[in-house]
Amino acid sequence: MTLPQLTSSTAVSAAWCLEALAWIAAKADRAEHAAQLMGAAEGLWESAGSTPVHIPGLHIHHEHCARQAHNALSRKRYDDAFHSGRHMTLAEAVAFALGEDTPAKPAHADSDNYHLTKREHQVAELVADGLTNKAIATRLVISNRTAQGHVEHILTKLGFTSRTQIAAWVAAGKR
Repeated sequence: MTLPQLTSSTAVSAAWCLEALAWIAAKADRAEHAAQLMGAAEGLWESAGSTPVHIPGLHIHHEHCARQAHNALSRKRYDDAFHSGRHMTLAEAVAFALGEDTPAKPAHADSDNYHLTKREHQVAELVADGLTNKAIATRLVISNRTAQGHVEHILTKLGFTSRTQIAAWVAAGKR
């Protein structure tokens, strides 16, 4: 499975975040987690049509992370973890990085539109922009409770547990 089509800047930004989290995981002796995050970062760079761009001085952290993960894991475990990360969707990579359950598609959801209403799609976009329920309510000229209800419906319909997963879903172009 390949990553969904993303804008280059979104994919590269997300890849850098995952790369940095891999470095942190390696420092915390979580080699398998680090390998999977490094794989996810590489998959995002590839989806952007790019190769990892290492800022001078920071490549040392990448190399150290890779070396630590290789030294702590068998070749097969490292390759399996890296390969698993490389084939994650953006939503799966974000959920994995945050330690959340991987977003699962609910059984009743249609794979094309997930049965979100036009208003729910608008709210999802605003959630992805980082707006709070109150800010969404103000922007759409609705009550705070109505905005909260829309967010709750989106979470339920998509089978998500956090606003971050909604944002990743929007960023991945699933809308």
